Amino acid sequence: MSLRKEREKKEKKRKKRKTREEEREREREKEEEKEKEREREKVEEKEKERENKTGKEKRKKRKKKGKKDGDPTPKANEINMLHWKDSKMTSILVQLAFVEQVQLT
Repeated sequence: MSLRKEREKKEKKRKKRKTREEEREREREKEEEKEKEREREKVEEKEKERENKTGKEKRKKRKKKGKKDGDPTPKANEINMLHWKDSKMTSILVQLAFVEQVQLT
């Protein structure tokens, strides 16, 4: 009887030890996953920062391209006004040409 009880005790201890080891292993895996996730987030943040920097650099280059020989670049509104005036003038000329053509016939 005593041998049987001892075996059972040892068996229980082994099972407990096994379950503890399995729990520890699960915890380690969870920690590793968390660390991997943190690393991924860091990498993503670095990539975003790089993209932001490149975007800023591109904007700066665009601004620099417009300025040559110290001449200030025309403002966007001025350019738009020039285009609008051009289109307006062409439409007026087309109307005049049409009126003249109608008068000739």
